[in-house]
Amino acid sequence: MAHAWLSLFGVPEAMRAVPLVAPEVTHSIGIVVPDVEPLSPLADALVELSRRLDLEGELDRLVAAAALDVR
Repeated sequence: MAHAWLSLFGVPEAMRAVPLVAPEVTHSIGIVVPDVEPLSPLADALVELSRRLDLEGELDRLVAAAALDVR
């Protein structure tokens, strides 16, 4: 199941989360904003958040914690 689902709902009772290590699949995403100054407040906040947020690390932490909780 996807990290996003797991982070929202957790590991169902009587199940466990097992990270899949092979094959390694990666996806790149991006944020497209207009090349204007100033950016809208919403676009500016989104860009700033994306610079500070370690989403991959947070999702990996949730999966690791969920795997430990169930074992």
